[in-house]
Amino acid sequence: MQEFKQDRYMILNGEQCLWQPAEEPYVYQNIHSLGYNCRYVAQHLEQLNNAAEALFGFGLEIDAATIERQARQLLTANHATRHSTLCVRLMLDSEGDYRLECDEATIYAGYTLRSLHPDVMCVAIIPPAPSFLSSALLSSRRLADAAARQRDAHEALITSADGTVVSDATRPMIMIDGYTATLSPTTQHCVESQLAAEACRKLGLKVRYAELTISELERADELMYVTFQGITSISGLGRHTYMHILSERIAEAMEEIFQTKNNTTKR
Repeated sequence: MQEFKQDRYMILNGEQCLWQPAEEPYVYQNIHSLGYNCRYVAQHLEQLNNAAEALFGFGLEIDAATIERQARQLLTANHATRHSTLCVRLMLDSEGDYRLECDEATIYAGYTLRSLHPDVMCVAIIPPAPSFLSSALLSSRRLADAAARQRDAHEALITSADGTVVSDATRPMIMIDGYTATLSPTTQHCVESQLAAEACRKLGLKVRYAELTISELERADELMYVTFQGITSISGLGRHTYMHILSERIAEAMEEIFQTKNNTTKR
């Protein structure tokens, strides 16, 4: 996790204070913010509590409206730009302390297709509790990416020893093969991935949930993963290269769906 200078602030148990490293272990959610407004806070809070209940045996007893208010306070204190997307990270540790912190502004505004198209390589490890965003899973992801970079790839595709792609909650995968979008099971536990699935249906794609295998990926048309920013389209896996056609349309549809729902809610 990024370490900020001392003039950066966070919210700890509802109180604004100077940023300091988080105590592990913790579960977390990355919330998309734009213009001091956070998106899908209630859904992110539900996912955080699902993970906390499963791993720690308790959840965060706070409502979404309070999280939204404290997030706006945090963004204001850190002089966040109103014209770029930032990640607001909601975290709950094993002692029951919660915190909000925000990253620096991105070059994007809203859900989009990121300009980076990384190539990936398979790294066979078994990450802990891969369906839940946690500090342990984040450490495993960093380890896998470091191993991939040492072998001249940008990022890792985490797999098991038998060649099955691990459903990693840090980067839920979507494979496009013809007119079918296959989503990893972890996608069902990710707010933005659920939105991406809705976007795929809007574009007329058949959506199915299934474990992915390396052999399937080596025949696919497109491969991408979903984060709070939207879509990251993968350029290649080994000698196999991917297109970037539907990935951009899926990202655009994600933003359109959000804007439509948001405008309808405001009426």
